[in-house]
Amino acid sequence: MFDLEKPFTDGSSVKEEDARAMKIALNHLGYYAPNPKMGITAIPDRAVFTALKAFQNDHGLQATATAKPNDQTVEMLNAETE
Repeated sequence: MFDLEKPFTDGSSVKEEDARAMKIALNHLGYYAPNPKMGITAIPDRAVFTALKAFQNDHGLQATATAKPNDQTVEMLNAETE
């Protein structure tokens, strides 16, 4: 199950565990492709926010490239990755 400890927004202090979990979930769904040399890291890079926005757009959510604990984006990620 995918969960966030705090808001996941570009330009804020994202928890490393949240960044890694977000990347894993979005990668599993085909939205995020990690750097082949580094794999999935805990660094919140530009690509994860782009992937998140694409996921939100494709699922009829407000495409903000942000997520908060237990919001619609997290609920949809959980529904899609089960």
